[in-house]
Amino acid sequence: MKKVFIIIILIIIRNQIYSETFISGKIETTENWIQKFSPYIIEEMAIIEKKGFVTIHPGTEVKFKKGAKLLVNGTLYVKGDINNPVRFIPFDNESFYEGIYFYSAYKSLIEFLIMIRGAITVEATGVVLNNNCILNSTGVILKDFSETIIKNNYFMNNTYGIHIEGCNIKYNIFENSFSNNRHSIYIIKNNEKDGIIKKNNFLNNVNNITNYSFMQVNCKDNYWGTNEEKNILKTIIDKKINPKTGEVIYKPYLKEKYDINFPPASYVSLIKTYFNKKKPEEDTYRFSFGGGFSSFFPFAPEYLNNENNFGLGYFATFTFNPFGPIMLGVETNFFGMENKDRTDYQFNFNLSEFLLNIYGYFGYKKDVYFLPFVRLGNGVALVSEAYKSEYPIFDGKNTYKDNEICYSLSGGAGIEWFFLSFLSFKLEGLYHHIFYQKGNISFPDIRISANIYFNTPVFLNR
Repeated sequence: MKKVFIIIILIIIRNQIYSETFISGKIETTENWIQKFSPYIIEEMAIIEKKGFVTIHPGTEVKFKKGAKLLVNGTLYVKGDINNPVRFIPFDNESFYEGIYFYSAYKSLIEFLIMIRGAITVEATGVVLNNNCILNSTGVILKDFSETIIKNNYFMNNTYGIHIEGCNIKYNIFENSFSNNRHSIYIIKNNEKDGIIKKNNFLNNVNNITNYSFMQVNCKDNYWGTNEEKNILKTIIDKKINPKTGEVIYKPYLKEKYDINFPPASYVSLIKTYFNKKKPEEDTYRFSFGGGFSSFFPFAPEYLNNENNFGLGYFATFTFNPFGPIMLGVETNFFGMENKDRTDYQFNFNLSEFLLNIYGYFGYKKDVYFLPFVRLGNGVALVSEAYKSEYPIFDGKNTYKDNEICYSLSGGAGIEWFFLSFLSFKLEGLYHHIFYQKGNISFPDIRISANIYFNTPVFLNR
């Protein structure tokens, strides 16, 4: 039973504690980043060197700290799938980061990626981007001698969907959706005339196409969000506004939205989850100190129950809230009891426990006042028994003492009431089992406590 209980505790903790992989420095070999070891955290800059080849597999989450960058001088394959995309997100759910910078002699691939608040920069290399969601980001930046295929992606709420600036930039941009961007496609400079922008949907953007280069830009067969040509022209900046720039060829244009079934519903749900994540100052760790009083009712062993079936105690707790509905804690318990019949002798029973606990809260939400919970704990107990008599009835002595350190288990349930944001009261019902040499000690325990909560200092938070 002892082993089974320990295994259950370890499984619960294992499933709840984050596994994190920190990435920094140079990557010069073949690596596979997988969901099991995510999130992968990039703190400043990591470099995939020329001989490096990194594949990021479905479901993997990569977190970038503010300003962090993954420089690709080798090869990067981001290979999510339609049911389980790869995620690039800010470490603190808020800050912008530099994202991925491709500068390589080798081609790379990004498909089925959700990127929030980052950027993908391509210079002097080839990259294929398929079936990605790029949201609240700087966007995709194409620089000198880059060659890209950008197909079936979803750009939303970005500063730029695609930013083009440099020489000899080859691009093929088709079957994408651009929605609510400041600039969907923004061309500052390019001397390559073979770029194609075709079969895309442009919806509710401030500017759909901005062309500050001197080259003509081919944008035929796109849906511009309206059938009114005058309204289409309002979203295009080219030589009609600045004669020194090239023309945007937007006709013929589609009268209806091009049929693009991306992103799927599963992506939309996942994106909402990320957008609803708390900012770091809202998602701090919490810890608490508490204490209270308890009553216990020994059922076993029989000799203990015969001495008395009721005792009192007190306890102190420290808990730590690593995330959401889970709390970890340590607890010290002190129980005491005397015998009811003192005709022949006095009997004092004392039990001290030191427990490591895990708490799981149901229906957890911030600022909810009543929260039911369950808890499991294990640790050690010091059992002390003392007998005293006026007569030498204990092997010729008037007193007898026995102390033993034992393994202890506990479990139970309760409800916590937050009287104030930092002050709560708990009512709990527990059951304890002590592995005692004279006979296992079992007893229920009813207790009440007060707890004071604190937010951890900033440097200890995620």
